[in-house]
Amino acid sequence: MKIATLTIIGFSILLAIKLLPVPFAVVMVPTKSMYPVIKPFDLVICMGKHVKPGDIVLWCSSPLYCVIHRLVAIKGDYIITKGDANPVPDKPVPISYLKAKARLIIPSYVWVPVLAIAVILDLYRGREKLSSTSLGYIVFATGLLIAILVILASPRLPAKMMESFHQPLIHLRSVKTDGCTVTILFNPEGLVIKSVEYIGPPSIFRLVGWGKDWIRAKITDPYSIAKDNKHVSLCYRLKLTHDATLTGCQDIRPVYRPLSISVSMHYVEIVNRNCYSVPVKLVFWYGRGKSSSLSVVARPNNTTVVKIPGSPIYVDYIYKLGGITWRVRKRPG
Repeated sequence: MKIATLTIIGFSILLAIKLLPVPFAVVMVPTKSMYPVIKPFDLVICMGKHVKPGDIVLWCSSPLYCVIHRLVAIKGDYIITKGDANPVPDKPVPISYLKAKARLIIPSYVWVPVLAIAVILDLYRGREKLSSTSLGYIVFATGLLIAILVILASPRLPAKMMESFHQPLIHLRSVKTDGCTVTILFNPEGLVIKSVEYIGPPSIFRLVGWGKDWIRAKITDPYSIAKDNKHVSLCYRLKLTHDATLTGCQDIRPVYRPLSISVSMHYVEIVNRNCYSVPVKLVFWYGRGKSSSLSVVARPNNTTVVKIPGSPIYVDYIYKLGGITWRVRKRPG
């Protein structure tokens, strides 16, 4: 019974090593995800953490859930693996999950017959000391223990027990503009904005700041955009933690508010609630076709007051915003 006992003890030791946080493990592969390099029920001896893309590695999210796949890339604090027979890579996992590198593959057609023959021979040699009933119980118990230990030594359990982790992601939250500045807000998960590069269009925007989850740009000539109701794109490249980058373009719509103009007997008041100046042309009509004109600039977020020359009958004001030429006539008084 020595060989059977040693077999059970050996599997127990291998299982105990797998449960310990050491860069060594012997696992049995139960799936075809690494076929044909590793076939189902092959044993893989893993050792050491010095890995590079292309190596077969073992990572474990818990002592009872491990994956043995090929390393595709190392992205900062995360690794990406892929089974040779799988169509797509696995989700990124923290590099702290990495347990060891695969060093030796023992095919199932080698270790299974050797183990079976050793156990059978051991039981046969001790048959004289055992009754037939006891021998049956021992064979059953030994087989059951070996089956349980083999399952526990395999990288995956039938019930998936992977502990949760957050895959680094970044989502657009909102785009806000008052017509002069644009603020883009993000919802980063496990990522932080480190720097921002403005990539176009040229001369339309100028970056003025950014934080861990936002960027802000100033429109260099907001009136020219609002005047013609132009839609422009703000294109940027974000450098993020974990050596990640994000390139994007956001459509920015112009913001404009029509001017409010009142005319008294002696003055014209122009209220501009926009964040940019708006040129306005005033035309004063005196009768018999006589008129005079005056060009003024309505200051941003302010009231511009213009004195009326003489005593006109009508006052026209003309300006352009939102792709529309506004023409309004008012009588003083």
